[in-house]
Amino acid sequence: MEELQAASHSRIVQEKFEVIGIKYQEIAEIFRLLDYSTSGRIELNRFAASCRELVGGAKRRDIAQIEVTVGSLTQHLNCLETRFGELESDISGLHSLTDNFIKNTVNVLTGFDGKSVLA
Repeated sequence: MEELQAASHSRIVQEKFEVIGIKYQEIAEIFRLLDYSTSGRIELNRFAASCRELVGGAKRRDIAQIEVTVGSLTQHLNCLETRFGELESDISGLHSLTDNFIKNTVNVLTGFDGKSVLA
């Protein structure tokens, strides 16, 4: 991404963008969507192919749009996976707190220690 930003300041690169009819903001968005791992890095060949597909005709644009959509969905799923992991951890902690509360409260209120069982 850093290289893309630096290149976008070059007059030659700006002219190439104009020739193919694509704006830097669109190219930056393509980069972001293809960067599934959010590492700030993607393969140059893949990036160039996606840009060519977007300006190469309706069928090619549709294919590129599908790839971009899949990339976007992948990013959203990764976000959800992280959030679900956090929720599982929170729920586990609440479960432990609830168990401790019940054990301590029952013992204080009733004197029952949970060890002896009536038959």
